[in-house]
Amino acid sequence: MTYIDFDDFDGGTFISYFEYDSDNKLIKERGEDFTTVYTYGSDGKLDSVLITYDDIPGILLELSRESGSIIVDMYLYFYSQQTRYRTTSTANSNGEILKTVFKELINDNWIINTEINYVWNNGNIISFTKFYGNTVIPHSIEYDDYRNPFNYIEIGKLSFLAWGFTEFAPTKNNYTKAVSSEESSRVEYTYNDFNFPTNAK
Repeated sequence: MTYIDFDDFDGGTFISYFEYDSDNKLIKERGEDFTTVYTYGSDGKLDSVLITYDDIPGILLELSRESGSIIVDMYLYFYSQQTRYRTTSTANSNGEILKTVFKELINDNWIINTEINYVWNNGNIISFTKFYGNTVIPHSIEYDDYRNPFNYIEIGKLSFLAWGFTEFAPTKNNYTKAVSSEESSRVEYTYNDFNFPTNAK
């Protein structure tokens, strides 16, 4: 078992404990009020992720792969209700995600609510476009020259596939600036001797 002491955005810290199997695959992450369990298929690829909060199921993510697509089925268990979503992502030959379609199950029908198209260069997403119905929102992203830890963490990749969080995308470097017609953001990091960011503001 290993643990990492993280800095949070309020200036405090929190600790996560990580457990691995005999093949060095991450099988469990345990924090102050949550536990995340990872299961793998016979091919060694991630099959599902279950996140519980104070021992109560909160989020279940199930992965499947068919016809070149990566499908994530997401079940949210909150307030005694279950909501189900699905994302379908397609990738190029380098494994870089080019498009993700987000759907919600409503009255037993899958309804598309968002589509995101990505443009990559040198291992990074340099731009992406979100489509909400008739609304089109282009984004551009800039990066530093340091290693992105989410390129090595399964939950980071899964957060990108399930929710489209580009800050968790398995890019080569760390994003420092994101700009769209709606908003813009900047991030500054401090780095360790291994060229990974340790703090962000």
